This record gives sequence, C-alpha cells and structure tokens, in this order.
Amino acid sequence: MTMRRLTPQDFDKYHRENLLKELEQNPEGCVVGCLYDLYFPDNKLTECSKCGLPLYLRPWLLEAAQKHKLSVVCQFCVDPKELKGRMSQDICKVEMAKVKGEL
Repeated sequence: MTMRRLTPQDFDKYHRENLLKELEQNPEGCVVGCLYDLYFPDNKLTECSKCGLPLYLRPWLLEAAQKHKLSVVCQFCVDPKELKGRMSQDICKVEMAKVKGEL
C-alpha cells in the first residue's frame, strides 16, 4: 500500500462530514480553534471564550459551534480530558477512509 501525505483538504473533508454528524447526535464539549491561519483563505477569526486569544476556525465549524452553543477555546484553555487522544484518533480515521476509498 502506498501512503501519501495527508493534506489540509483531507482533514477538512473528513471533519466536515464526520464532526457535523457527531454534533447532531451528541452536541457536547467545545471547539478548539487554531492559532494560525495557514491553509484556507476563508477561515473565520474568533476568540477563545476563556482567555480572549484570537483564533481561526473553518466557517462550517464556527457555524456548528454557534448552532449547538459550544464554547470556542484555544489549545491552552481546553480541558486536557476533552482533547486527549482526539488528534491521533482523527488521523487514524482519515487514513482508514483513504484506504477504503472514501476520501
């Protein structure tokens, strides 16, 4: 099996499809914003609800956070229990979706 580098677009596609489904079933937790606006010209600027640090979010994610009344936090203010393992799980899910031809 040939592995290719995951692109920001791969992650965005995965999260848009799966995270929105997840939020419809269980609208709990928070949204962690990004400190840098590196990949997408349409990112939205917001701020951490706890410390006020400027953050960037994908437009669809900011809309979902507002719809479900989820707080937006930075990587410094997020509860480690909410974040633990999430990144590695997401990377594995995206890789499996690529292997299955879903991406």
